[in-house]
Amino acid sequence: MAQLKKYNLNRVFTLFLVCFSGYGVHIFDGEGNLWFIVILLLNFNYLKKIPKIYISRLAVITIISFLFFLAKGMTLELWILRAWLIVLVLITIYKDKVSSFVEDFSKLAEWSSYYSLLHIPMYLLFNTHVWDNKHTIFYLFFYNNTDKFLGIPRIQGYAWEPSCWSYILIVNLIFVLFRKEGKKRIVLALLAILFCNSTTVIMSTAVVIAIHLWFSIKKNRWIIPVAMLMGAALFPFVQGKLNDKLNSGSGLARLSDFYILRDVLSTSPILGGDAYHVSTNMQAFRSREQALYDSGLDIREVGYDGYYGEEMVNDLAALLVEWGIILGPFILLLYLRTPFLKEKELRWMFLAGTIAVISGTPITRTSIFFFFPLSVLLMKPEQIKTLFLISKRTKSNQITK
Repeated sequence: MAQLKKYNLNRVFTLFLVCFSGYGVHIFDGEGNLWFIVILLLNFNYLKKIPKIYISRLAVITIISFLFFLAKGMTLELWILRAWLIVLVLITIYKDKVSSFVEDFSKLAEWSSYYSLLHIPMYLLFNTHVWDNKHTIFYLFFYNNTDKFLGIPRIQGYAWEPSCWSYILIVNLIFVLFRKEGKKRIVLALLAILFCNSTTVIMSTAVVIAIHLWFSIKKNRWIIPVAMLMGAALFPFVQGKLNDKLNSGSGLARLSDFYILRDVLSTSPILGGDAYHVSTNMQAFRSREQALYDSGLDIREVGYDGYYGEEMVNDLAALLVEWGIILGPFILLLYLRTPFLKEKELRWMFLAGTIAVISGTPITRTSIFFFFPLSVLLMKPEQIKTLFLISKRTKSNQITK
């Protein structure tokens, strides 16, 4: 791969700020506004190049969203609009060099995985010297001390918690597998994932590998027995992580959010509800209790704060609650039509990986999550109708066979 040129470094740094503004380590209150301003200043020359049609389409999306939220007694949060404006700038940066996005994003993901692995020697060298209640070394390397893997605390990189850090690690794995980068890169990508030690990233890894193998099997039948052996070998580990998660407070909270999803959509399937103020729907709030009782865990041992507060922590369920049963899946399906991911396999890996990640990671209100759906709506809205051709093609292929 060619070395990054100077202007590419600027774009990679912009992508870093976009990710950091969405799920980065919390430094101070109101920091989101600061990163928004920095992104605008860093790309000031592009502000004059934003196509008017993009601005008009985003304005229409904003008005429709405002009315949608108003219909269910909510307001469209200003920081969601801020995230969309960041997407508008990012799309403008790449609109004339679409292929450069994959190069830049894959480079950011690669560097992030190396930075993640650097946490290991840093902890071994400095954990007894520079370590405080913030679980950071030099305020450059961040850890979550609730669990350890081979003696190393869970690595959370520049994210505010390990499950959020899992997003960029999964992006790195997607590019490594899709581009067939070689055994060394694959091993390093998997090591970064293992030391993140997040159930979310382990489950997402299994999903991404499964999608990759599915497309590979269609080309090479000999992969089938290899995939079966690999699945059999990894199944106990993945199952163990999942069982451990479901016996923890955070795991049960994520499971209980599906109860909330069920109850909200049973009463208001089109509009959904408020995923970030659960107590506004008492039936949904009580469904958390039901989930805990069904699991056999005493609610008094868990409490209503933290994972069981006002906000849903399972963002897949939260997305469907916030946008309803029609718009929620529609937002996700737009990943399959983004102009920034050309290949079918890459699109499906991103869609499946994103769905797996957000089931345990709150990133569905960030710019990087909305980048792919909004890229379709702003740049190629005519692609929306092709979404409905997917199922028709599948059926016709089955009939042909």
